[in-house]
Formats: sequence, structure tokens, C-alpha cells
Amino acid sequence: MSPAQVNKITYSFLNNNYYFATSERVCQFDGFLAAFPEVYFPNYNVKLKSELEAFSQLEAKKIEVQEYQENKPVRYNEGSLVQELERLGIGRPSTYNLFGRVLLKRGYAELNERGQFVPTPLGVSVNN
Repeated sequence: MSPAQVNKITYSFLNNNYYFATSERVCQFDGFLAAFPEVYFPNYNVKLKSELEAFSQLEAKKIEVQEYQENKPVRYNEGSLVQELERLGIGRPSTYNLFGRVLLKRGYAELNERGQFVPTPLGVSVNN
């Protein structure tokens, strides 16, 4: 059987200087999915026909606000840096402790009050 073709369509809206976006997956050609449409389409949120048309007027029926906070990555301390180096297979046991000292000596990082490495502007620029 032929493969299915599913398109992801993204819609964006601008209203009173607020930006909204949504997307939907629409089946262009069902191919092998024609054998079991009742299983695939609901489970993967695929529709047979798009519910929106380009440049159409929309009426808000339901507005759901979701707050999103991005978690900052956890900073390494000397112990967690050694563990990560071991896990990645970087260096040898005799050199693991040198990595942290080199970062501090060359000014790539500083230790904060909790003993965690914090990159300096030099460290950020070297990494980018």
C-alpha cells in the first residue's frame, strides 16, 4: 500500500497586538491508513479535513491561557562536573579534577556562593 501523507498546518493570529498560534494535522492522502482510520486518526490527532480556511474570520469560542516557565539548567559543581565527564567518557580519572581548576584559572567560570560554576562573559563568548 501507498504511504500516507499528513500535513501539519500552523495558523497564527494577531488581535489587539496579542499573538496567538495553533496547529492541526490534516490527512492529504490516507494511503495505508485507510485500513484502520478509526485507530490512527483519533490517536494521533489527525483530521480528514481542515477546520479553518486561509484568511477566514474567526470568532473566539474558548480562550485558554497557559503559563509556561522555562526551567534553567542546573549548574555544575565540582562533583557533578566530574560525574558528567565520567559519563561522557571525557578525560581520565587523573585529569577529572583539573577541568574545574582550568575553567577558574582561565577566567571561563567563577564559583558562586553555593559552589556552582557560573560562566563569565569570556566563558560564554568562547563557548559560542
